[in-house]
Amino acid sequence: MGKPGLSFLAVLLLAAGWAPRCSAQTIAEAAAESRLAWQTNAPALHTYTPDAQQQVNLKSPWAASGLSLLLPGTGQFYAGAPGRGKVFLGAEVVIWGMALVFDRQSAWKSDDAIRLAVQHAQLDPEGKDEEFFEYLESYQNRDEYNRAGRIIDPSRPFLPETRENYWQWDSPESREEYKDTRNESEAASRNRTFTFYAALINRVVSAVDAFRLVTRDNARKRERKGLKLSVSPKLSWSNPGVMINARLVF
Repeated sequence: MGKPGLSFLAVLLLAAGWAPRCSAQTIAEAAAESRLAWQTNAPALHTYTPDAQQQVNLKSPWAASGLSLLLPGTGQFYAGAPGRGKVFLGAEVVIWGMALVFDRQSAWKSDDAIRLAVQHAQLDPEGKDEEFFEYLESYQNRDEYNRAGRIIDPSRPFLPETRENYWQWDSPESREEYKDTRNESEAASRNRTFTFYAALINRVVSAVDAFRLVTRDNARKRERKGLKLSVSPKLSWSNPGVMINARLVF
């Protein structure tokens, strides 16, 4: 055989050797495509990317509580609930307004009682403590106080008979009026104390409410905001694959 014949024979042998491998490769690719189409025959998957979760603007529930403890209602404003914040802030204003009213009322009634003692019992109020003013409620004068002390409690110190310790009510009615006025002063003082407890309760309730508001709002943000990925199969024998859709929710 000549050289052209040998070249032609070599080409035939090479073609015969590669043909099985090409056929096998084609069959393998078809099988792979079939497996891909079978594996992707599933519902679409939705997920959030971790990075998108971290980018959600979350608020601190502890910061909201701290603000409400300092001034009720500010934690609600921080949480994005101004309506509730106005309620707690308004309650705080009312409470402290009542505390101021009761404080003034207590002071005024105390001054009124002292004026009654000066006018109707000739009392010298200078240097007198609260205990001395209590004596005037129960006794008509200093001598009656000393006599009762000898009977009720002999160990009780007597009031010296000096001008500083002198009083004499002009009538039992004046002494009763003095006693009633002091009772009104003490009642106003107790009400003022109650307003302090009310202010404390308002702070605690506002702090708890602000904490819950922020916690709930953060949960909604984690659930709704972020990058949503939708993975859907593309079922096709000729061109199988996967479709990925991205959607940013903010």
